[in-house]
Amino acid sequence: MSPSTLILCLLVGTSWAYIPDDSDFRGDVFAGRQRAFAGSSDTAEQVVQKFLARMTRSLESKDVAVISGLFQPGFVFKGCKGTYDKSQIIGLLSRLPSRTQFTLTLKSALDTGSSIKYTVVASGFGPASIEANFVLNKNDQQLESGEIPACQKSRFYRSVQDPTEDMVKRFLARVTRSIESKDTSIILGLFQPGFVFKGCKGTYNKQQVVGMLSKIPAGTKFSFALKSAVSLGNSIKYVVAVSGISATPIEAVFMLNKVDQQLEYGNILDCPKRFLRSAQPEDSNASLESALNNPDAEMVKRFLARITRSIESKDTSVLLGLFQPGFVFKGCKGTYNKQQVVGMLSKIPAGAKFSFDLKYAIPIDNSINYVVAVSGISAKPIEAVFMLNKVDQQLESGHILDCPKRFLRSAQPEDSNAVIQRFLTSMKPILASHDVAQIDKLFDDAFLFKGCHGTYTKAQAVAKIASLPAGASFDFSLINSKWNNLGQIEYTVYVSVPRMDRIQAQFVYCPQRNVLKSGSVPGCPARRFY
Repeated sequence: MSPSTLILCLLVGTSWAYIPDDSDFRGDVFAGRQRAFAGSSDTAEQVVQKFLARMTRSLESKDVAVISGLFQPGFVFKGCKGTYDKSQIIGLLSRLPSRTQFTLTLKSALDTGSSIKYTVVASGFGPASIEANFVLNKNDQQLESGEIPACQKSRFYRSVQDPTEDMVKRFLARVTRSIESKDTSIILGLFQPGFVFKGCKGTYNKQQVVGMLSKIPAGTKFSFALKSAVSLGNSIKYVVAVSGISATPIEAVFMLNKVDQQLEYGNILDCPKRFLRSAQPEDSNASLESALNNPDAEMVKRFLARITRSIESKDTSVLLGLFQPGFVFKGCKGTYNKQQVVGMLSKIPAGAKFSFDLKYAIPIDNSINYVVAVSGISAKPIEAVFMLNKVDQQLESGHILDCPKRFLRSAQPEDSNAVIQRFLTSMKPILASHDVAQIDKLFDDAFLFKGCHGTYTKAQAVAKIASLPAGASFDFSLINSKWNNLGQIEYTVYVSVPRMDRIQAQFVYCPQRNVLKSGSVPGCPARRFY
């Protein structure tokens, strides 16, 4: 059974939601109340039956524009093995095999005001029927929300693929074919121009990596085992175990660009001592030449010169201009916000001899990810990674690349409450500024907020916040927080805005990138779920 067919049967009872563009929003920060529907005399069951008939006709038409009309713009489908947005679902539905035989049986329908919450059973897609829940908006006759209520009870869903993982698996298959072709031009197509790979015995640019791959002996048996894949806006960060090129599998991390289907960068996770003993670049003196001689690297070099001048000036206002408001630096002994970093930089003794040695620079959307060795502030140079915003020429975030072992032996994750309190404190003036560009930087590109009235994307959340009345300020009262196994912090907080109800919300925060990954309102009353 194809993933497209599976998605269809999930969709006949699944989706999430959309934010109505209504300025009268209360109850949760991103929610907009819809006025009650004053529509036809049809019962809820009749409205749903008509919509299901329309859905069937739309799918049979194979017309993307017609299928698109079934879903609200913010539609998100939460399946048993992944989450899919509107564009991904439409792509799958438009490729369904013709004359697929299926039946949809309405089990229940509940009118909740402007929407109808219903349950449907789909048959004909596999050995078992599928039961799923929907929320249908009565005003625009489009799907708002939905879920599969009990995935673990059905063997049927074991074959549902996460679209993120599926994309990486297809790319890995392409990597295999490209290497086997021995065609350098084909192998080159796997990598972005600024690609850099950090191995155990050196760092290699695109040309060096392609050179090594093209020299793998014909008939070599190698394979890729995907360990994890996480969607990060326009890219996917994935971990893969590579077998067949050493005595034991090697785990590496890569960043795959979704748009051009090329690798942005990669690095080995844990280096065995024997790894790459013979895999030296053809010309070690040319290592990273392409990553150090390009417009982005030149921009970083100019910025580093500006940092030097700013530190030497001892002017706090000048130093503050180097960092975005939400800047966070993760060191070996703790995490520091913008004010703390500026405080430390302003105390560097006059005449101190320090320097920056740029290792490489990689463009990522509107930012540049770069590695620099800083000399003069410790016995040995310290390598750190930073993200520089190309537009405002300010640092977004930074962290130490490799902490000395004396730190690692005793280093414990910083108290999660302290990290979140810093983030909330830095976030308040940004939210109050109504500056869309600055507010936008607080959220991951794939951010979703599941409120009591719907699920909202990053763009929708930012628009709602920016539309608040001038002078409205957010107040946060942290309830609890904890680190998860992905190095992120899950926290619960009370959010208060003047003239609006205080709500309790849960968020996932990424300290490394200083962004919110997701959010939700727990325990929504049934009467408000529409």
